[in-house]
Amino acid sequence: MARDLGAADRERMTRAGLRGLSDAEGLALFDAAIGAGAAVLVPAKLDVQTLGRLDTMPEVLRGLVRRARPTALGATSPVPPAVSGESALELVCTYVAEVLGHADRSAVDRDRDFRELGFDSLTAVELRNRLASATGLRLSATVVFDHPTATALAGHLREQLSAGRSPESSAYTVAALYERLYQDGRIEAATQMLVGASWSVPTFSAEDSAEHAMPPVAVAAGPRLPKLVCVPAVTPVAVPHEYDALGRRLDGVLDGVVLPYPGFGAGQAVPYDREALIAMHARSVLAHVGDEPYILLGRSMGGSVAHAVTSELERLGRGPQGLVLIDTYPLDSDGRPQEWLLGLPAQAAVEAGAPDDAALLAMGAYLRMFAGWAPCAVTAPTLFLRAGRPTPEMAGRDRWQAEWPMPHDLVEVTGDHFTVLTDEVADTADALLGWLEKLG
Repeated sequence: MARDLGAADRERMTRAGLRGLSDAEGLALFDAAIGAGAAVLVPAKLDVQTLGRLDTMPEVLRGLVRRARPTALGATSPVPPAVSGESALELVCTYVAEVLGHADRSAVDRDRDFRELGFDSLTAVELRNRLASATGLRLSATVVFDHPTATALAGHLREQLSAGRSPESSAYTVAALYERLYQDGRIEAATQMLVGASWSVPTFSAEDSAEHAMPPVAVAAGPRLPKLVCVPAVTPVAVPHEYDALGRRLDGVLDGVVLPYPGFGAGQAVPYDREALIAMHARSVLAHVGDEPYILLGRSMGGSVAHAVTSELERLGRGPQGLVLIDTYPLDSDGRPQEWLLGLPAQAAVEAGAPDDAALLAMGAYLRMFAGWAPCAVTAPTLFLRAGRPTPEMAGRDRWQAEWPMPHDLVEVTGDHFTVLTDEVADTADALLGWLEKLG
């Protein structure tokens, strides 16, 4: 299973306290697990010394591994607020080197884009976690891509530390309140708070939307047509890095881009209403694809946005060759508790760690825009890729699988609502390419 892992992936596993298994060891543990009679077992070889030095211990291992006592001057000691710009840059470069598996920070180009250095969504979150632990700051899950060079990221850390952020001052931020409500299971109340507070964010109209559109982010390049235009889910951690793994699968085959949503960065405006969002994305699609054929793709609520944009593009006479929806739930679905649907973006936002206020308010704004929306008929052939396995939170619920009320080709893919684009993206990519072959 792991033979295709690169050096960086293996290094990441080593830092996480996991050792590799030989074929013989894996088969022996598999046989032992089958004979154990327990419901859920994870055969693994653990490096307990490395685990004991981790900043956070996985809950399932807390009774098995003794934590190392932190040293007074350890690498994870909080950086003092008076840290200089140069020391912040050294801190960033040190952790960048560690995450990427370099011998020391001298190998890190301070002004080169993190993506060019080799970062993906997983390593970006790992770097964020290390910096958050070292500084004591609440850092958004997308902070590495929001400040995409070591110099820019160090400058951001310097600003945050100079502002004197403290646990006390952040106790009543939007992010802290949202996370508290989520942990209490009050998902609808948490979402209502975001939706109401989102009116405090600057907005723009459909007429002004072209000025606020963000440039498409390339995730794949290849000669085959049609081009692929992806719409992210509406969560702080999905914009736009949700499609990194799919892009790697499609690279060399076709061109693929992601349409980011404005508003997830501090000071950015959001569309005033659904019409402004649709107009903005429709213009961006046409500007990107020109006269070439293309398809639109969206996951989760991003599928609803993609469907709405498809309808507008067809009205303009320049509709897509096809529409792909990945595990999208109708927002007006009867028989599903509102909390259950709202829990999907909530789970992604909280579990990725420390979403910031701006990103959460933007999520509230986009949820507000699509409240009460229902899909209309479109002429574009539609592929509906449905997750074949529930997330742990969905397990045991009735009608947990996504359904789509408009005509479509249904393909069930391996994975749950989230892993269909991460750990189990291979099946998703194969299903997409197979469908494109049939389209011709």
